[in-house]
Amino acid sequence: MVAYKNDIKYVIQAKFYSSPVGNKAVQEVVASIGMYKADKGIVITNNTFTPAAIELAKANNIELVDGKKIDIYIKQILSKI
Repeated sequence: MVAYKNDIKYVIQAKFYSSPVGNKAVQEVVASIGMYKADKGIVITNNTFTPAAIELAKANNIELVDGKKIDIYIKQILSKI
């Protein structure tokens, strides 16, 4: 997915997995940044990420959002309603 906010172009990969998300999802976002000339990449999952995926994301400045972060974001949104 490609999204825009405040003149920033994001590429976003969402994964609904029953096991931790690995390098492939991060690699896809890294490739998509170049392909779509995006400013930032994000991988979102309901689960967690493997240590290798976390390391690769850090090396490429990719934001990772796991299930725990999703829960935090939901609570923050609901507290404002």
